[in-house]
Amino acid sequence: MAEDGVRLEVMAQVSALNQEAQNSAYQAQSVALAEEALKLAEQRYQNGLLTNLEYLDTQLALTQSKVAYLNSLANYQIAKARLQRAIGAF
Repeated sequence: MAEDGVRLEVMAQVSALNQEAQNSAYQAQSVALAEEALKLAEQRYQNGLLTNLEYLDTQLALTQSKVAYLNSLANYQIAKARLQRAIGAF
């Protein structure tokens, strides 16, 4: 029975690691889109088609995307460590 518990724990941690990997990939795409949006906003701002506030909002969105991406990387590392602990790598 103890083996079943360990097996379930390992499977749960593998699932969590896969989920965090997918989340990190999603967040990386979000950063790329936010960077592209900032480039477009900068051009529009320079041409007078965007207010300063709208431009700052675009910068804020990029910063928030980067923070979310970094958080997802940290969560991935945590999930990786938990998996290693579950399989007895520590």
